[in-house]
Amino acid sequence: MAFLRRGVAAAISLAAGVHGLRLTEDGVNSANASVAVNESRPASRATAVKWTYFPPEPRLGIAFGGSPQEFATGEYGAKNALILLQYAKRKGYALYVDKNMARHSVRNPSWNKLHVLHQLIDDVPMLVWMDADVVMTRPDFSLYTHIKQTKCNGVHQTRWEEYLPKEVQDDTFLWLPASDRPGGADQYEVNTAPGIMVLRNRPEAKEFLEKAWHIGDHTGYFMRHHAAARPREGQVGEWPFEQGAIWDVLAAMPDKFMRKACIPQPGHLVSLDNHHWETTMMLRRTTDKKHKERNNIIGQYYSQFGLKDGVF
Repeated sequence: MAFLRRGVAAAISLAAGVHGLRLTEDGVNSANASVAVNESRPASRATAVKWTYFPPEPRLGIAFGGSPQEFATGEYGAKNALILLQYAKRKGYALYVDKNMARHSVRNPSWNKLHVLHQLIDDVPMLVWMDADVVMTRPDFSLYTHIKQTKCNGVHQTRWEEYLPKEVQDDTFLWLPASDRPGGADQYEVNTAPGIMVLRNRPEAKEFLEKAWHIGDHTGYFMRHHAAARPREGQVGEWPFEQGAIWDVLAAMPDKFMRKACIPQPGHLVSLDNHHWETTMMLRRTTDKKHKERNNIIGQYYSQFGLKDGVF
Protein backbone atom coordinates (compact mmCIF):
# COMPACT_ATOMS: atom_id res chain seq x y z
CA MET A 1 0.00 0.00 0.00
CA ALA A 2 2.99 2.32 0.30
CA PHE A 3 3.00 2.92 -3.43
CA LEU A 4 -0.67 3.91 -3.27
CA ARG A 5 -0.05 6.44 -0.52
CA ARG A 6 2.78 7.91 -2.57
CA GLY A 7 0.47 8.01 -5.57
CA VAL A 8 -2.23 9.86 -3.66
CA ALA A 9 0.26 12.35 -2.26
CA ALA A 10 1.66 12.86 -5.74
CA ALA A 11 -1.83 13.43 -7.09
CA ILE A 12 -2.46 16.10 -4.47
CA SER A 13 0.82 17.77 -5.34
CA LEU A 14 -0.07 17.61 -9.02
CA ALA A 15 -3.48 19.12 -8.30
CA ALA A 16 -1.82 22.03 -6.55
CA GLY A 17 0.62 22.40 -9.46
CA VAL A 18 2.56 25.64 -9.37
CA HIS A 19 1.09 26.55 -6.00
CA GLY A 20 3.46 24.12 -4.28
CA LEU A 21 0.91 22.41 -2.01
CA ARG A 22 2.26 19.61 0.19
CA LEU A 23 0.71 17.68 3.05
CA THR A 24 3.15 17.11 5.89
CA GLU A 25 3.02 15.96 9.49
CA ASP A 26 3.34 19.61 10.53
CA GLY A 27 0.62 20.99 8.28
CA VAL A 28 0.13 22.21 4.75
CA ASN A 29 3.21 23.87 3.33
CA SER A 30 3.55 26.00 0.22
CA ALA A 31 6.29 27.51 -1.82
CA ASN A 32 4.39 30.76 -1.40
CA ALA A 33 4.11 31.32 2.34
CA SER A 34 1.78 34.27 1.92
CA VAL A 35 -0.76 32.02 0.20
CA ALA A 36 -0.48 29.02 2.47
CA VAL A 37 -1.11 28.64 6.19
CA ASN A 38 -1.09 32.14 7.61
CA GLU A 39 -3.39 31.46 10.55
CA SER A 40 -3.87 28.63 13.03
CA ARG A 41 -7.60 28.48 12.35
CA PRO A 42 -9.13 27.61 9.00
CA ALA A 43 -11.12 30.63 7.89
CA SER A 44 -9.80 33.89 6.57
CA ARG A 45 -12.16 36.22 8.39
CA ALA A 46 -12.47 36.86 12.13
CA THR A 47 -16.14 35.90 12.15
CA ALA A 48 -17.96 35.25 15.40
CA VAL A 49 -18.99 31.70 16.21
CA LYS A 50 -21.07 31.59 19.40
CA TRP A 51 -23.30 28.85 20.70
CA THR A 52 -27.04 29.40 20.30
CA TYR A 53 -27.82 27.18 23.28
CA PHE A 54 -25.30 25.84 25.76
CA PRO A 55 -26.49 23.89 28.83
CA PRO A 56 -24.24 22.94 31.76
CA GLU A 57 -21.65 20.31 30.78
CA PRO A 58 -23.11 19.07 27.48
CA ARG A 59 -21.62 15.80 26.25
CA LEU A 60 -22.47 16.61 22.65
CA GLY A 61 -22.89 19.72 20.52
CA ILE A 62 -24.77 20.11 17.23
CA ALA A 63 -23.68 22.68 14.64
CA PHE A 64 -26.22 23.49 11.95
CA GLY A 65 -26.08 26.08 9.20
CA GLY A 66 -27.20 27.28 5.80
CA SER A 67 -28.19 30.37 3.83
CA PRO A 68 -30.44 33.33 4.75
CA GLN A 69 -32.97 32.02 2.23
CA GLU A 70 -33.15 28.67 4.03
CA PHE A 71 -33.76 30.44 7.35
CA ALA A 72 -36.42 32.89 6.15
CA THR A 73 -39.74 32.80 8.02
CA GLY A 74 -41.56 29.54 7.34
CA GLU A 75 -38.67 27.98 5.42
CA TYR A 76 -37.30 24.53 6.16
CA GLY A 77 -34.05 25.83 7.68
CA ALA A 78 -35.89 27.94 10.25
CA LYS A 79 -38.22 25.06 11.10
CA ASN A 80 -35.33 22.64 11.30
CA ALA A 81 -33.41 24.93 13.67
CA LEU A 82 -36.38 25.00 16.05
CA ILE A 83 -36.67 21.21 15.89
CA LEU A 84 -33.00 20.91 16.83
CA LEU A 85 -33.35 23.46 19.63
CA GLN A 86 -36.20 21.44 21.15
CA TYR A 87 -34.18 18.26 20.77
CA ALA A 88 -31.04 19.82 22.27
CA LYS A 89 -32.99 21.02 25.31
CA ARG A 90 -34.52 17.57 25.82
CA LYS A 91 -31.16 15.79 25.64
CA GLY A 92 -28.92 18.39 27.27
CA TYR A 93 -26.92 18.99 24.09
CA ALA A 94 -25.38 22.27 22.95
CA LEU A 95 -26.61 23.84 19.71
CA TYR A 96 -25.08 26.28 17.23
CA VAL A 97 -27.25 27.67 14.43
CA ASP A 98 -25.73 29.76 11.64
CA LYS A 99 -28.21 31.47 9.32
CA ASN A 100 -25.55 32.83 6.98
CA MET A 101 -22.68 30.43 6.45
CA ALA A 102 -21.35 32.49 3.55
CA ARG A 103 -20.18 35.25 5.93
CA HIS A 104 -17.15 33.30 7.14
CA SER A 105 -15.03 33.41 3.96
CA VAL A 106 -15.04 34.17 0.25
CA ARG A 107 -15.19 30.46 -0.60
CA ASN A 108 -18.27 28.45 -1.43
CA PRO A 109 -20.27 28.38 1.84
CA SER A 110 -19.96 24.60 2.17
CA TRP A 111 -16.27 25.08 3.03
CA ASN A 112 -17.17 27.14 6.07
CA LYS A 113 -18.41 24.20 8.10
CA LEU A 114 -14.69 23.43 8.62
CA HIS A 115 -14.22 26.86 10.20
CA VAL A 116 -17.30 26.54 12.40
CA LEU A 117 -16.30 23.09 13.64
CA HIS A 118 -12.75 24.30 14.30
CA GLN A 119 -14.10 27.13 16.47
CA LEU A 120 -16.54 24.99 18.48
CA ILE A 121 -14.77 21.67 19.01
CA ASP A 122 -12.91 22.72 22.16
CA ASP A 123 -16.19 23.34 24.01
CA VAL A 124 -17.75 19.87 23.85
CA PRO A 125 -16.58 16.23 24.01
CA MET A 126 -18.28 15.45 20.69
CA LEU A 127 -19.46 17.76 17.89
CA VAL A 128 -21.90 16.99 15.07
CA TRP A 129 -22.29 19.01 11.89
CA MET A 130 -25.64 18.86 10.04
CA ASP A 131 -26.54 20.50 6.73
CA ALA A 132 -29.74 22.56 6.73
CA ASP A 133 -31.64 19.88 4.80
CA VAL A 134 -31.00 17.13 7.37
CA VAL A 135 -33.94 16.70 9.75
CA MET A 136 -34.20 14.87 13.09
CA THR A 137 -36.88 12.17 12.73
CA ARG A 138 -36.50 10.19 15.97
CA PRO A 139 -36.32 12.66 18.87
CA ASP A 140 -36.66 9.77 21.31
CA PHE A 141 -33.22 8.47 20.25
CA SER A 142 -29.94 9.59 21.81
CA LEU A 143 -27.71 10.94 19.06
CA TYR A 144 -24.66 10.50 21.29
CA THR A 145 -25.40 6.80 21.87
CA HIS A 146 -26.28 6.28 18.21
CA ILE A 147 -22.89 7.63 17.13
CA LYS A 148 -20.95 5.58 19.68
CA GLN A 149 -22.66 2.35 18.58
CA THR A 150 -22.12 2.89 14.85
CA LYS A 151 -20.61 0.13 12.73
CA CYS A 152 -17.74 1.40 10.59
CA ASN A 153 -17.80 -0.91 7.58
CA GLY A 154 -19.30 1.31 4.89
CA VAL A 155 -16.41 2.46 2.71
CA HIS A 156 -16.57 -0.43 0.19
CA GLN A 157 -13.15 0.45 -1.24
CA THR A 158 -10.64 -2.36 -0.92
CA ARG A 159 -7.64 -0.04 -0.91
CA TRP A 160 -8.75 1.58 2.37
CA GLU A 161 -10.09 -1.43 4.26
CA GLU A 162 -6.76 -2.22 5.94
CA TYR A 163 -6.82 1.21 7.59
CA LEU A 164 -10.43 1.65 8.60
CA PRO A 165 -11.64 -0.06 11.78
CA LYS A 166 -14.88 -2.05 11.64
CA GLU A 167 -16.18 -0.57 14.90
CA VAL A 168 -15.79 2.62 16.90
CA GLN A 169 -12.50 2.62 18.84
CA ASP A 170 -11.34 4.55 21.91
CA ASP A 171 -9.25 6.78 19.63
CA THR A 172 -11.91 7.32 16.93
CA PHE A 173 -12.15 11.07 16.30
CA LEU A 174 -14.03 11.29 12.98
CA TRP A 175 -17.30 9.88 11.65
CA LEU A 176 -18.31 10.40 7.99
CA PRO A 177 -21.23 8.52 6.40
CA ALA A 178 -20.48 6.53 3.27
CA SER A 179 -21.91 7.53 -0.09
CA ASP A 180 -23.63 5.16 -2.47
CA ARG A 181 -24.09 7.49 -5.41
CA PRO A 182 -23.66 5.78 -8.81
CA GLY A 183 -19.93 5.46 -9.32
CA GLY A 184 -19.19 6.80 -5.85
CA ALA A 185 -17.30 3.87 -4.39
CA ASP A 186 -15.20 3.54 -7.53
CA GLN A 187 -14.63 7.17 -8.35
CA TYR A 188 -14.63 9.12 -5.09
CA GLU A 189 -11.14 9.25 -3.57
CA VAL A 190 -12.66 8.10 -0.29
CA ASN A 191 -16.29 7.01 -0.46
CA THR A 192 -17.86 9.55 1.91
CA ALA A 193 -20.49 12.30 1.70
CA PRO A 194 -20.24 14.73 4.63
CA GLY A 195 -23.78 16.18 4.82
CA ILE A 196 -23.32 15.11 8.41
CA MET A 197 -19.92 14.97 10.08
CA VAL A 198 -18.98 14.00 13.63
CA LEU A 199 -15.81 14.93 15.49
CA ARG A 200 -14.58 13.90 18.90
CA ASN A 201 -12.62 16.50 20.84
CA ARG A 202 -9.14 15.12 20.30
CA PRO A 203 -5.94 16.80 19.01
CA GLU A 204 -6.35 15.08 15.64
CA ALA A 205 -9.69 16.79 15.06
CA LYS A 206 -8.42 20.36 14.79
CA GLU A 207 -5.36 19.28 12.82
CA PHE A 208 -7.57 17.41 10.37
CA LEU A 209 -9.85 20.43 9.89
CA GLU A 210 -6.86 22.72 9.32
CA LYS A 211 -5.31 20.44 6.71
CA ALA A 212 -8.60 20.08 4.86
CA TRP A 213 -9.22 23.83 4.89
CA HIS A 214 -5.80 24.76 3.57
CA ILE A 215 -6.02 22.38 0.63
CA GLY A 216 -8.60 24.85 -0.62
CA ASP A 217 -6.05 27.68 -0.49
CA HIS A 218 -4.93 26.48 -3.90
CA THR A 219 -7.28 27.26 -6.76
CA GLY A 220 -7.88 24.40 -9.14
CA TYR A 221 -7.24 21.64 -6.59
CA PHE A 222 -10.76 20.30 -7.22
CA MET A 223 -10.11 19.52 -10.88
CA ARG A 224 -8.58 16.16 -10.06
CA HIS A 225 -11.96 15.09 -8.66
CA HIS A 226 -14.00 15.93 -11.73
CA ALA A 227 -13.97 12.29 -12.86
CA ALA A 228 -16.14 11.57 -9.81
CA ALA A 229 -18.68 14.23 -10.75
CA ARG A 230 -21.92 13.15 -12.34
CA PRO A 231 -24.23 15.64 -14.05
CA ARG A 232 -26.64 16.04 -11.14
CA GLU A 233 -27.67 18.83 -8.85
CA GLY A 234 -24.81 20.15 -6.76
CA GLN A 235 -21.92 18.78 -8.80
CA VAL A 236 -21.07 21.95 -10.68
CA GLY A 237 -18.37 24.60 -10.63
CA GLU A 238 -15.73 23.83 -8.01
CA TRP A 239 -17.47 20.72 -6.67
CA PRO A 240 -16.61 18.75 -4.50
CA PHE A 241 -15.57 21.77 -2.38
CA GLU A 242 -14.63 20.74 1.19
CA GLN A 243 -15.69 17.17 0.50
CA GLY A 244 -12.79 16.71 -1.92
CA ALA A 245 -10.37 18.24 0.57
CA ILE A 246 -11.55 15.79 3.23
CA TRP A 247 -10.98 12.91 0.80
CA ASP A 248 -7.51 14.20 0.01
CA VAL A 249 -6.41 14.49 3.64
CA LEU A 250 -7.69 11.02 4.51
CA ALA A 251 -6.10 9.48 1.41
CA ALA A 252 -2.74 11.22 1.84
CA MET A 253 -2.37 10.35 5.54
CA PRO A 254 -4.30 7.11 6.14
CA ASP A 255 -2.09 5.93 9.00
CA LYS A 256 -2.63 9.14 10.91
CA PHE A 257 -6.30 9.91 10.21
CA MET A 258 -8.05 7.00 8.53
CA ARG A 259 -7.12 4.51 11.25
CA LYS A 260 -9.00 6.75 13.69
CA ALA A 261 -12.04 7.33 11.47
CA CYS A 262 -15.40 5.60 11.17
CA ILE A 263 -17.26 5.40 7.86
CA PRO A 264 -20.71 3.90 8.52
CA GLN A 265 -22.94 2.34 5.89
CA PRO A 266 -25.25 4.79 4.09
CA GLY A 267 -28.32 5.30 6.24
CA HIS A 268 -26.78 4.32 9.56
CA LEU A 269 -26.08 7.87 10.69
CA VAL A 270 -28.20 9.68 8.09
CA SER A 271 -30.10 8.70 4.96
CA LEU A 272 -28.08 9.47 1.85
CA ASP A 273 -31.09 11.34 0.49
CA ASN A 274 -34.85 11.32 0.92
CA HIS A 275 -35.31 8.44 -1.54
CA HIS A 276 -33.15 6.15 0.62
CA TRP A 277 -34.71 7.15 3.94
CA GLU A 278 -36.46 4.50 6.07
CA THR A 279 -38.61 5.00 9.16
CA THR A 280 -36.01 3.37 11.43
CA MET A 281 -33.39 6.01 10.55
CA MET A 282 -32.72 8.82 13.00
CA LEU A 283 -31.73 11.54 10.53
CA ARG A 284 -33.35 12.18 7.15
CA ARG A 285 -31.55 14.03 4.39
CA THR A 286 -33.82 15.74 1.85
CA THR A 287 -31.19 16.93 -0.63
CA ASP A 288 -32.80 15.22 -3.61
CA LYS A 289 -36.18 16.92 -3.11
CA LYS A 290 -37.32 20.18 -4.66
CA HIS A 291 -37.82 23.17 -2.42
CA LYS A 292 -41.56 22.75 -1.86
CA GLU A 293 -41.29 19.03 -1.10
CA ARG A 294 -38.39 19.65 1.25
CA ASN A 295 -40.43 22.25 3.11
CA ASN A 296 -43.36 19.85 3.38
CA ILE A 297 -41.25 16.97 4.70
CA ILE A 298 -39.47 19.03 7.35
CA GLY A 299 -42.75 20.78 8.16
CA GLN A 300 -44.28 17.42 9.12
CA TYR A 301 -41.66 16.85 11.81
CA TYR A 302 -41.95 20.47 12.87
CA SER A 303 -45.66 19.94 13.54
CA GLN A 304 -44.97 16.67 15.38
CA PHE A 305 -42.78 18.65 17.78
CA GLY A 306 -45.77 20.92 18.44
CA LEU A 307 -43.99 23.96 16.99
CA LYS A 308 -45.55 26.94 15.20
CA ASP A 309 -44.69 29.97 13.06
CA GLY A 310 -41.31 28.74 11.72
CA VAL A 311 -39.36 31.78 12.92
CA PHE A 312 -35.90 31.27 14.38
